[in-house]
Amino acid sequence: MQKIVFFSHIYLEKFNINKPELPQKNFSGLSISRYESGFLAALKVLDEKMICINSPFYRVPSFFEKAVSIKEISFKNEAIQVINLGYENTKIHSLFFKDFPLKKQIERLPFEKNNEIIFVLSTHHDISVTKSLKRRFPNSKTILLLPDIPQLFVSSTKTSLLYRVKTEIHSFVFENNLKYIDYLIPITRFIPQEINFPEEKSLTIESVTDYQANKESRKPQKYIAYLGSLKKAYGVMDLIEAFNSTDLKKSFKLLIFGGGDCVEEIQNIAKNNPSIIFKGTVSYKESIEAERNAFLLVVPPNRSNVFEKYSFHSKICEYMVSETPVLCSFYPGIPSNYQKYVWTIPNGDRPVREMADSLVKYCSIPEEENIRFGKEAAIFLKKTRSPKAVAYEIKNFISKK
Repeated sequence: MQKIVFFSHIYLEKFNINKPELPQKNFSGLSISRYESGFLAALKVLDEKMICINSPFYRVPSFFEKAVSIKEISFKNEAIQVINLGYENTKIHSLFFKDFPLKKQIERLPFEKNNEIIFVLSTHHDISVTKSLKRRFPNSKTILLLPDIPQLFVSSTKTSLLYRVKTEIHSFVFENNLKYIDYLIPITRFIPQEINFPEEKSLTIESVTDYQANKESRKPQKYIAYLGSLKKAYGVMDLIEAFNSTDLKKSFKLLIFGGGDCVEEIQNIAKNNPSIIFKGTVSYKESIEAERNAFLLVVPPNRSNVFEKYSFHSKICEYMVSETPVLCSFYPGIPSNYQKYVWTIPNGDRPVREMADSLVKYCSIPEEENIRFGKEAAIFLKKTRSPKAVAYEIKNFISKK
């Protein structure tokens, strides 16, 4: 396998950004950080001495907030060479200047012009450097990971003129640089057709997860958990309404973790309802513990997700690794082979009622079956989406082309 250089946007080890001196709201793309960390582990299987050029997404703080240096949020890895660069995600800076550090670093790479190198770009944000890569290393191959596509942002409900201009320009840049991409690894099988990329040069990989089997069996407690962004569009308020409409509140708790627009509303509901517990933002370690101890983990249907063919919810695999059963709607972006390993909410026209019925159904399953089902789901991920499994899949895909 050729030398690998990976362009990433990964935060601190273990994604533990919960430091009081760092303003939380300025961290952008935590789910992307986790997504990329999985691929980093897979690429290390293919090249133990790979290079990672890392530039974490970080919104520049306001005048009243504490600025942080890139060293405070960058990750380190003793096994490989990691080069951490700054990335300022302001509207103007990210549009015109964000590629400068990357292009300078490309010129400094310790390779000869004719070396055969595999460059892996982790999102569409860095696609504009591919022309520089091909010019500097004409024999190189480029792989683009696509967890989302710019077209989703162009069609966003955000209405500011500057945002629309920025996303339109970025979409134009993306489309004009696709010709420099040799292979595509999209998050769903529908993306290549949407962006007019050859399907024979595309390999769908929705996630990479490093599952380590626990020595002790789960001892599920009587609570349902939601961990994620607290926005109405993501279904958290529907989940609360569905839970409240059932008799589950007599024997189960609903634990809500995270931050977002609905925090105050959820706090008020929790004050008057002892069966709903608002936990707020917790550390990575605490979230993993909460997931493993839950009886059921829920990914509510997303009412506003008109692009569900082009998305795969990052929480699905994170939940499955905990060995706790996952309840979600089975939308088109989820690969068909997952259907045996998640419990599903019917996709009807009464989302709250259907979610309520599903909660009652799956919380009534005996504990032994709950443990068995969750364990089988985790083993399925280890066989198909572990770093080693994904590494061999990528290697075989490239070698046949």
